[in-house]
Amino acid sequence: MNKKDAKKYEKILQEKKKQIILELLRDNEDYSGLSDESMGDLVDQAYKMAEKDLIFGMSQNEKATLEMIDAALERIADGTFGACAACGQNIEAKRLEIIPYAIKCIKCKTIEEKDLLYQSAQSESLQHYIGDEGLGIDSDDATELNISDSIE
Repeated sequence: MNKKDAKKYEKILQEKKKQIILELLRDNEDYSGLSDESMGDLVDQAYKMAEKDLIFGMSQNEKATLEMIDAALERIADGTFGACAACGQNIEAKRLEIIPYAIKCIKCKTIEEKDLLYQSAQSESLQHYIGDEGLGIDSDDATELNISDSIE
C-alpha cells in the first residue's frame, strides 16, 4: 500500500477511534446515572438492570473494536497494513473503506465464515443425535468399553 493511502486509512482509523471513545465516555456517564439508590419498584428495577446490561454489552463491543483499530494502526506503522493475514494478498479497497481495521481479504474472510457455519451446523447436527444429556456414558461404562481416554 502506498503512503498516501496508508495516511488516508490512518486518519479514518483515528477518527473512528475518537468516535468510539466519545461514545464510551457518554455511555459510562449514562451507566453511572443508573445507581441502585435511584431504583423504585420492581418494574423500574428490572428496566434499569436491563438498561445497564445493554450499556455494558455495547461498551464491550466498542472496546473490542478499539483493539482492532489499534492493531490496524500498528500495521500501518510497521508497513503491513492492507495485506491479508491469511493469504498475504492486498485487502480490497472497498473492504477497507467499510471496515478499515479488516485483517483478511474478502475471499479469506468468506472461507473463514463458511468454515464457522459448517462447524456450527455439524455441532447442531451432532447435538440433535446426542441430545441434551450427551452420550450417557459414565466413567465406569467407558472403562468397560475401553474408551475412557476419549471422554475425559
